[in-house]
Amino acid sequence: MRPNSQEAEYARKIATELAQIEQHQEAIKDYKASAKDAGLNVRTISKAAAELRMDSDKRAKKYDDEDQLDLLRDALGLTGNAMREAAE
Repeated sequence: MRPNSQEAEYARKIATELAQIEQHQEAIKDYKASAKDAGLNVRTISKAAAELRMDSDKRAKKYDDEDQLDLLRDALGLTGNAMREAAE
């Protein structure tokens, strides 16, 4: 059974889009390799890129959660600050 012209056109569009996505994925790998070669922390850069994609409300909530987590870590003695204070 052969696809009709609409199905064939849609299949062609999907294949083209997938090819472009694969090219972008290769470019992402290249950028990450370049960052790593430059001595940058690729995991941190990836997290920052994800934050750039977030809407501002979601990003603000994330930062608030991280601030609360930092306070809890300090209280539990899980940070360098708490360890330095304990040593004094």
